[in-house]
Amino acid sequence: MKFCYLSDGIDILPKYQPVNFSQDNVEKISYFNDLRTCSDPNIFVFSIHQKGGINSIFTWFTKVNTEAEAYDVEGDYELLWDRAGNLQIITQDRLILNKQRCHITTYDYQDLFKEHHG
Repeated sequence: MKFCYLSDGIDILPKYQPVNFSQDNVEKISYFNDLRTCSDPNIFVFSIHQKGGINSIFTWFTKVNTEAEAYDVEGDYELLWDRAGNLQIITQDRLILNKQRCHITTYDYQDLFKEHHG
């Protein structure tokens, strides 16, 4: 995978830089699953699908060509950005806030109510 800044021109191949990313050869069933960008040209996000339905989501700093953060998520997920270009990941019962480096666990109130009140 390679990247370049749109301002450098996408037709100028020498401007493209290989992503400085390597993966263990232990995982035999893995592949690039998704690639996303936002309004901030200094970061992009990609995910790698691994066996067992796990996806590893990586945020990548383009200026220094290195990993910023990595998250493992199971099943379906959604990548969203706010107006300031901050990444949020919605997966199962969590909302991951990349900039704050934390997550919020969510609950289905109806399911909790049924558990306690039959």
